[in-house]
Amino acid sequence: NDLTVWSDSSMTCLNPFRWADGVPEGDPAMRVTQRPAEEGDSAVKEIIMFVPCVITFFFYSAATLLIHIAMLNLSTAYPKMKHSQQWRITFRLVRCIAGLKGAFGFFYALIEKDNLGVINRSWVSELMFTSYCGYIIFEILLLYLTYRSITAFFTEPALRLLLVHHFVAGVAAYTLATSSNPRPHFIGTLNFGNECVVISYSMIVVFRKFGLNNHWFVEFNVKSLPIQYAARQILFFYTFYYLIVNMDSLLTCGLFFYCCFTAGAVFFTFVLNPYWLYETIIDAAEYHREKNK
Repeated sequence: NDLTVWSDSSMTCLNPFRWADGVPEGDPAMRVTQRPAEEGDSAVKEIIMFVPCVITFFFYSAATLLIHIAMLNLSTAYPKMKHSQQWRITFRLVRCIAGLKGAFGFFYALIEKDNLGVINRSWVSELMFTSYCGYIIFEILLLYLTYRSITAFFTEPALRLLLVHHFVAGVAAYTLATSSNPRPHFIGTLNFGNECVVISYSMIVVFRKFGLNNHWFVEFNVKSLPIQYAARQILFFYTFYYLIVNMDSLLTCGLFFYCCFTAGAVFFTFVLNPYWLYETIIDAAEYHREKNK
């Protein structure tokens, strides 16, 4: 029951995916034999992905407790704060880890671009998407612990946008991780680079909680955030362009998947990130005005 599939420079076969029912003409030396994807493959992958998802959840949970304990022992101001303020600081520091992981995903995509092609994957890319699902679950629970209110997710504008972001990104990561059909892991891992901005955001919040709003490090991060979000905007434009140019290859993933994935890219490219970019520009201008009074 083997299926012979044509492989070119943009589609290097790494996993047993069923890309097409027919086999194009070509040099036999360039053909790769692959096992067709079975109907139960996705269900098996959903069970398998549960392991790294849970491990990631407990990893970030342990990191949160360690950071919290360290801050209680190393800082004189931290123990005097309210518990909600302490958890907000801890939450921001934990997010820095996620930002570093995002940078890893971005550079991994650049290095493995030829191997990942348009609709291929690797065990590393699958691991990144499954662990990202675990991180999103952890972050939502930690946010609830911080604000101690479910309604805050719907009444606080910043939390509401973050929840929408996590929902769209989480569904995309889950689909990319669990499906046994072809999936665009290159463009998915490349967009992990968008998570790097949380490092600057987190440092700004932490320094301000300790009363260091005028510190040069805060000024540097506040004024660099518009540049970082502009870089994100370029990456989102490239993602949208990539989805349009590679439409024929991506449609082998399924019409419904392609439409949903493209809709998510449109939302991030033309709605969410431009709004956040606008906010960072306003914040940087206000910070500059306040400091020069």
